[in-house]
Amino acid sequence: MISRLEQMRQDRESNEYHPDMPAVDGGAYLIGYLFEIGPISGSEAIAHKAIESWKRCIGIELQPWEVRFLRGLSGDYLRETYRAAKPDCPAPSPEHVDRSVSWKSMQKSLRALANL
Repeated sequence: MISRLEQMRQDRESNEYHPDMPAVDGGAYLIGYLFEIGPISGSEAIAHKAIESWKRCIGIELQPWEVRFLRGLSGDYLRETYRAAKPDCPAPSPEHVDRSVSWKSMQKSLRALANL
């Protein structure tokens, strides 16, 4: 008989490992913050300086991971803006979502946050 830990390792290696994940709406406030600050600045992702200025004006504190997450969201928004401007870019649709890629991307982000 194998231990629960060994079973988890085997499941993860076979891409069948699906740990309980926190509710997605738990970080939805960060998307609101992103659009308050402005998702991009001209043709660039928002700068740390813009986030710092916004924080000071609003009177809130952010954790370092929240600042990094906002910058990451801004970069993603900028990349998608450029990608969406291409004539051959498909319209957004649930059929175009590769759930395995989305799952792996989310796992990568959560692992990065866990290593802070």
